[in-house]
Amino acid sequence: MNYFDTKFLHIISVFVMFLSITVTLYKPEGKLHKILSGIFTLLVAASGVLLLRRFGISHSGPFPAWVLVKLGLWLAVGIISPLVVKRFKKYAHLLIWPWMIVIATAVAMAIYKPL
Repeated sequence: MNYFDTKFLHIISVFVMFLSITVTLYKPEGKLHKILSGIFTLLVAASGVLLLRRFGISHSGPFPAWVLVKLGLWLAVGIISPLVVKRFKKYAHLLIWPWMIVIATAVAMAIYKPL
């Protein structure tokens, strides 16, 4: 895959992942969106590693700080969303606004690579 195909896959995967997580937060009874969010969370990670390789960053490290921030945000979304949906269904919809901040932070890290 060339760089633009990998970047397109990554962006689409992030979009579908957050879309399925949002639907899951508002409607925690559905199983399809939970499965889709898990699959696309892994696809985001895989396409992100491919993009890092295109930048010449080895998967064995050391990673730049912006990569570590994005990895932490990805782990937070991938782990916290299912836990909140499973244990705190009543409050799950309140995660939408923090996730918007997470998305904005991840986009800023990807564009500006500040650290």
